[in-house]
Amino acid sequence: MELDAVGQSPVAPAAHDGSMETYCIDVRWPWPKIQELLGGRAGVSCGKPLLIVSQSGHTPFGSTSFYAFPGLAFEVMQNGWLASLTVFSVPREELPSAFLPRRGAGCSS
Repeated sequence: MELDAVGQSPVAPAAHDGSMETYCIDVRWPWPKIQELLGGRAGVSCGKPLLIVSQSGHTPFGSTSFYAFPGLAFEVMQNGWLASLTVFSVPREELPSAFLPRRGAGCSS
């Protein structure tokens, strides 16, 4: 999935083999757009966030929320934008079908 000219809203994905659409997430998108894509279109749920309250000033972002998906952990700031994205390995059999790599699928920028 790509950004439109304004850089705020996703552009419709391309279907590479006619059977499944390929989506690319841009970390410059606000969290609600990422969550909509993963939850609504890809059918993957993240559940409730882990809230980290920063009272000691260890982070410049203030309190943040962490949302977990298989292989992905999104840190979201109070303003709804991403502070970080952590990608980690997950056994293939534990991945939802939306996260499995497909032949010929890729994102172009």
